[in-house]
Amino acid sequence: MVMYNMHNKIYDFHEKEVRITKETRNELFELKRKNAKRLENGLGDINDEREKSYYLVDSHTQGSVAMSTVTQNDEGEYDIDIAVIFDRDNIPSSPLDARKLVCDALKKRSSNFRKDPEARTNAVTVWYKDGYHVDFAVYRRYKENEDDDTYKYEHAGSQWTSRVPKAIKEWYLGAIKDDSPSVEDKDVTVKKNQLRRLTRLLKMFSKRNNNWSLPGGLILSTLLVECYSPDKNRDDVAFYNSLVNIKGRLENSLDVYNPSDDSILLNSGTKQQSKTRRLKERLQEYIPKLDGLFKEDCDEEKAKKIWKKFFNHDYWKAEEVQKSETAARHYETGYYGERYNLSVSYEIFDLNVTEKIRNLKTRRGTRLVPKHYSILFEATHNIPKPYVMEWRVINDGDEAHEVEDIEHVTETESLIHSETSKYRGTHKMIVSVKRNNSTLIKREVEVHIV
Repeated sequence: MVMYNMHNKIYDFHEKEVRITKETRNELFELKRKNAKRLENGLGDINDEREKSYYLVDSHTQGSVAMSTVTQNDEGEYDIDIAVIFDRDNIPSSPLDARKLVCDALKKRSSNFRKDPEARTNAVTVWYKDGYHVDFAVYRRYKENEDDDTYKYEHAGSQWTSRVPKAIKEWYLGAIKDDSPSVEDKDVTVKKNQLRRLTRLLKMFSKRNNNWSLPGGLILSTLLVECYSPDKNRDDVAFYNSLVNIKGRLENSLDVYNPSDDSILLNSGTKQQSKTRRLKERLQEYIPKLDGLFKEDCDEEKAKKIWKKFFNHDYWKAEEVQKSETAARHYETGYYGERYNLSVSYEIFDLNVTEKIRNLKTRRGTRLVPKHYSILFEATHNIPKPYVMEWRVINDGDEAHEVEDIEHVTETESLIHSETSKYRGTHKMIVSVKRNNSTLIKREVEVHIV
């Protein structure tokens, strides 16, 4: 059967709702430039203090920013990867000490950080109050022979490991150029760079539900390049066939190797394997939802509903979202609304609850809470004592289910209650005012943690 043609709609969806704007992309590159400069200035401070001469010889943007696969649903959690490169004789010989040097330099020029920079196993990470974070991957370079034209590179992980900073980017850009249908061919009608569009669409699907915890962009990009099924005339057909190929590939093996070095397993460890397994399960669940596109009676309205179920995005069926929002407002009237009033608000603080974090929102106004922060809820009502406040947390999403932390309840007389944003997902705080074990009124607050 022929798949109902939604190529134009899929392309329009990508351009309007998936691909970031040129302005946003420029902002991300500007953040890279500012952070590289911050590191250089911090190294200068350390040089003055320790009578050293540390300096960067180069820096490169890596990851989704470099590959231009950032999507609009990354809002509030932009991940900027920067490779910072030193000469081998101008950096500590221990990879841990090398990462600590970069960490100390960043601390010298701390500004707008949510918490202190941290030297983690594979990078030094800085979290910003604006919601994004920057990973500084530390490299050293050297020449095996003095008259060599090229350098060797090593990455500072748990040990020094041979790795070329630009290898992933060059691999991906090469795949875009070589594998996507060439617009120079007379029978090709799709726009150039189809493979990149499909990469973004796959990332969009992987984040269709805030409760999901699936593999990161590199693993998704690697799988898509490996399983890519180009189509000269339709992006929707190419996307569907590529998804089917990825599902089959993961059913055969969950292991995903670095495309520039097949000795490196990208999803080593239980956590990453679990994320890859969940991707396989989501594809097994959601690809069959596209079966209706192959039925003879499929029309554009039916096709829109099918893609709406697949992507869970307002673009495809705004009416359904409006209905759900109306239902949510109706629910908030609570019990005994004519007698009692109850309102609940929350603010975000650091873990010590000493500094308030400014609000993060998507362009559609959804409020976002970053992980590993304090959420301070405050209730106000007009109910006279005696009463008991019940604070009931309902966690949802892959991360909470994995550790079986689904629900917990706290009862107190206090109108203020604190929780920690531990798990990615859309969670609920249900606040009830009770007397003699009877609920007088309650409110439900959704919290979107990213």
